[in-house]
Amino acid sequence: MLGLIALLALLGFGFVLHASYPGYLNPDSFWQLKQILGERYNDWHAPFMTLVWSLTHTLVPGPAGVVVLDNLLVWGALALLAAAAARLVGAWAVLILLTPLFPGLFNYLGHVHKDAMLVAWMLAAFACAFCGNDPTATPRVRLVWMVLANLFALAAFLTRANVVFALVPLLLYANLPLGRRRTWLAVLLMLCLMPGFQAVQNRVLDVEAKYPGDSIKTFHLLALSYFEGVISFPGAGPRVTRKGLSKPVIRQCNGIPPPNGGSAPACSTVSNAKRYGAVRR
Repeated sequence: MLGLIALLALLGFGFVLHASYPGYLNPDSFWQLKQILGERYNDWHAPFMTLVWSLTHTLVPGPAGVVVLDNLLVWGALALLAAAAARLVGAWAVLILLTPLFPGLFNYLGHVHKDAMLVAWMLAAFACAFCGNDPTATPRVRLVWMVLANLFALAAFLTRANVVFALVPLLLYANLPLGRRRTWLAVLLMLCLMPGFQAVQNRVLDVEAKYPGDSIKTFHLLALSYFEGVISFPGAGPRVTRKGLSKPVIRQCNGIPPPNGGSAPACSTVSNAKRYGAVRR
């Protein structure tokens, strides 16, 4: 059974690479690639993912390295889960390996995107946690799986920090072998350490701050102002006028195609908002 699971996982891995090689970029990953080539990181997109990509880029230039890494994690994690589940449900466990072949999932396996990498880290963390909770494993083996699960959970946080809410139940499950009290302590420790790791990472990599959180808020306020026809910025003074929120600017920043049928280019929401007087200085 283990040989069949390994073979099917390997075939799935090869099929994805054959279908999507060398991988697809979107505007987000395109800008991350520019950071890698320019050796200058910023925090608009996860610096950790950019760092991981830069490491794979030295081995396999371009997007292919990330696609290979993501699929190694996904198919490897599914193989672990199927092997562990086979002891409980028998041959039915191989159905787990069909999960990535659903259209909505298969499409992303060939894309270089932080959400795809996030899923890979999370799935790997869960697979390790599942193996770590196997009562037939020795204490030392369970400890190794538990440490790996926590490390993959940390990688998931560094890839997308707002996944922290999903990490809480995952960390509880991963550290369950420690006992109830120690499990909660371990989870609280991990949740406290994660922002610290992120701060150290940004300092070591000399990451340029772009304040994406503030930019997203401005982006939404611009859109609300456009659709509602009123200035939605808190504390907007008399200097802010309807002219400061002209339709062409809002259409461009909210991704709405302009009237001429062209496509709106990507823009820096904060700088455009300040430029056109929509944000109080």
